[in-house]
Amino acid sequence: MTLLTFRDVSKSRGNPMLERITLDIPEQTLVGVTGKNGSGKSTLLELAAGLLRPSHGEIHIGRYDLDTITAQEAICFMDEHVPFPPNFTLKEIAEQASSFYPAWAGTVMAEAVDYFQLPMNQKLGVLSKGEKALFRALYALSTRAPLTLMDEPESGLDETVRREFYDLVLKEYIRHPRTIMIATHHLSEMEQILEHLVILHEGKLLLHEEVDVLRDMYVTVQGNPDLPEDVKKQAVRLETLPGGQIEAVIREADWSVEVHPAWQKRLRPAEVYYVLTKQRGGMPYSTDQ
Repeated sequence: MTLLTFRDVSKSRGNPMLERITLDIPEQTLVGVTGKNGSGKSTLLELAAGLLRPSHGEIHIGRYDLDTITAQEAICFMDEHVPFPPNFTLKEIAEQASSFYPAWAGTVMAEAVDYFQLPMNQKLGVLSKGEKALFRALYALSTRAPLTLMDEPESGLDETVRREFYDLVLKEYIRHPRTIMIATHHLSEMEQILEHLVILHEGKLLLHEEVDVLRDMYVTVQGNPDLPEDVKKQAVRLETLPGGQIEAVIREADWSVEVHPAWQKRLRPAEVYYVLTKQRGGMPYSTDQ
């Protein structure tokens, strides 16, 4: 069953931020949203949370009316700008959460902050950037809101903590399924826990697919310049690599040429994202000194 629906949604603030987005996100799924800076990730989540209104199109959140208190209790949006009182301690902020989120899981929060050794008696305003980011991420998870939206929750966290946080997201999702959407620049680290992936590029929806399907969707083939012409014709991207080899990326559905297995490999979701958004030819490089 679909929880979040975008129908031909656009958002502009002088310049277009999102253009003609049509998207269906199922209930109880883990969704990654990725794209380059300025691609519209934050705008997509803010629209889903009801913090922004679309300039065009419609957004529906299951059975909820976005203008009601019930809808806001069912949605948690978290980014670095959510205005927690800086003079409150982490403990005081957590103690008040159940007033806003009926499904608040205080035990999840308590276990997580104990594991990550967050100083709950400290005021939020005096914490480091990483500690603030981790507290916000744990808070969002602990709301158990049916639609939990996190905008780059791992920003400011070191790699070890990021990986432990991803493990916690998966464990908590299994324990209490709901729709969790995470905007991220760390897709290669997070892809193993995701069920759906949304790729935005220059304000447009480039791809929305189940991650398991995506893993079998693209094949990359490398070979000498005499790579079969049929391979080159079927490529969604064709590039000459240093050393003169040819690299072709082909959709599995279009694959109809026999090529030596040593020449080919399937792309991981993070590699698909890189291929689909990379500027053709790569970064210009000059040998002039």
